[in-house]
Amino acid sequence: MAILAILAAVVAWPHAAPEPVLAGNDDPADRTRANDVSTALAGEIDRHIRAQWAKAGLKPSDAATDAEWLRRLRIDLTGTVPTPDEIIAFVKSKSANKRVEKIDELLASEEWPVHWGSQLSAAFVGRGSTGQDGRGAFISAFMIDWFVNELASGRGYDEVMGELIRTEGWMDEEGNGSVAFYVRYPGAAEVSGAISRLVFGTQIQCAQCHDHPYTDTTQKDFFGMAGFFARTQQRRVNLKKKPNKKPDAKPGEKPAEMPRRGGYMDGGGMQRPGPGMDGEDIRGMMLDRIRQRMREGRRWGVQETRSGEIRIPKPGDTDREMIVRTPNAVFRPDVIDPTFIDGTMPKRKSGKNRRDQLASLISAEGSELFSKAQVNRIWAAMFGRGIVDPIDDLEAGATHPELLATLAKGFEDSGYDLRSIIRAIALSDTYALSSVPNESNAGDAEHYARSYLRPLPPEALFGSLMRATGVDEVAAGEAAGTTVREQLRKRRQKGKRGARRKTLNPRDAIRMRLQLLQRFIYAFDDDEGLEALDYESSIPQALMFLNGELTNRGVEAGIAQVLEEALAGRNDDEARIQHVFLRSVGRLPEKAEMRQVTKMLKSAEGDDARRQVFEDVFWALLNSSEFFFNH
Repeated sequence: MAILAILAAVVAWPHAAPEPVLAGNDDPADRTRANDVSTALAGEIDRHIRAQWAKAGLKPSDAATDAEWLRRLRIDLTGTVPTPDEIIAFVKSKSANKRVEKIDELLASEEWPVHWGSQLSAAFVGRGSTGQDGRGAFISAFMIDWFVNELASGRGYDEVMGELIRTEGWMDEEGNGSVAFYVRYPGAAEVSGAISRLVFGTQIQCAQCHDHPYTDTTQKDFFGMAGFFARTQQRRVNLKKKPNKKPDAKPGEKPAEMPRRGGYMDGGGMQRPGPGMDGEDIRGMMLDRIRQRMREGRRWGVQETRSGEIRIPKPGDTDREMIVRTPNAVFRPDVIDPTFIDGTMPKRKSGKNRRDQLASLISAEGSELFSKAQVNRIWAAMFGRGIVDPIDDLEAGATHPELLATLAKGFEDSGYDLRSIIRAIALSDTYALSSVPNESNAGDAEHYARSYLRPLPPEALFGSLMRATGVDEVAAGEAAGTTVREQLRKRRQKGKRGARRKTLNPRDAIRMRLQLLQRFIYAFDDDEGLEALDYESSIPQALMFLNGELTNRGVEAGIAQVLEEALAGRNDDEARIQHVFLRSVGRLPEKAEMRQVTKMLKSAEGDDARRQVFEDVFWALLNSSEFFFNH
């Protein structure tokens, strides 16, 4: 779990705040084309959805307020709640295009690939505890890094998934994190089921032992897909048996040292970020350390061999016995030729290996499985349920089949650009509806006549808690060499009200983030990478972050800053109460809430008692369902 915590810190660590730029190396012409596609798609989304409202006799909810819409968008795109300053600036803006501008700003930020990369990694390989030999943490670490870099590059998602299917090499090699997928699913049967479900939105794993009882999928269909991976082998080297030899060292040579990226070594030999290090430095440093630890233990990889055919196993056969590697095995009558889900059978002598052949079917003319599966996954991330539900089983049927086909076509027209579909959804009037139901749509669960309440995924919940409590600002300040104690001392010298002296030293600020994320990921982890969480179980799990002396000091240090902003930077209680509400739930207090808090403040005697009132209100808001849900 220690490595998992390192991974989590890499993903969630606050980045520097550069001027908004396009994520990756997008060609301006390609970006213009993708934006044109998304703008047109937004109108198509609303047209299809409204047609279904008319058929179902539903009246949509009112439009969400600017503050509600901004919070929803921020969480969906970057996994954090907006800051008070961001909310105020957005609400006050008179720009007619402010929502379009905000969408483009967030999609161009480096926060977007980090959040969506971590979500995709969770769906593809879980969140880090899979495997009984410690490899789960490594798998998650490299898979997240790979997804983040791929999304930031601006490549088409068809190319990204094509690389995932055909990848080879060692998992710890620079830029080769996609190998982690084959380490997570080591056998032909396992990986074919995962690829079918995650890439093509088709459940075939139930046909591994027998024909599917409820669909037309046969056992032969399952092993036809597995045939694409019959020549794929996982490689593992146990370096502990040979401590003096490293994979990158030739006989007689000294093993290469891992690059040093700045920072310092703590008492346990762990490299820590130094002053001025940005998010990219921190991510690289953490992965360097993981690579070093892998080279001191086990190393995993994947390779494509020249032989290997799949056959339907007999009762009692092992997974290894279903692969035939004898000469001329391809001509055996019990061997199944590689066959795609839709029945497409590549030529045996095409000059491509089996996985290359499968990758080429992603964007093959007439094949819509990939496009439909991916836009359905995006839709589910933005609305809380897919047009097809479950999201990885297209045969379950779509509630809006014409809309799904339209989105899939738009995805293809955009060059398979994820951001284009996200942008289209975010621009739509459907996405901008309030979550408050009316009499007409209170029972609606599939027509999107209102915004559905959805619990935050663990990464977004963690990021939002860190943002709201100010812990991310504490950690960022510590990494930059400016302690909270110094910040508060400077404020007091300027005549502002002092705050409690709850501070962290630089080492503890980093340890705190590792500790918090380790608990979060461990509590929420599941081997299948489920996208949704049950609210009743997520509340106690999330609140584990309150336990522990180190954690409490970190949260208190962050809150010290939050309350300092509320108390010292504002002249009246109304403004202070408003700041606490904006910081936590992203809105201004209602009249009844303002009266209640004002009454509590009037009954408090002395500055310490008044401060305690603000702190109690803040904690109550953080523990509310309003905070733990996107709405």
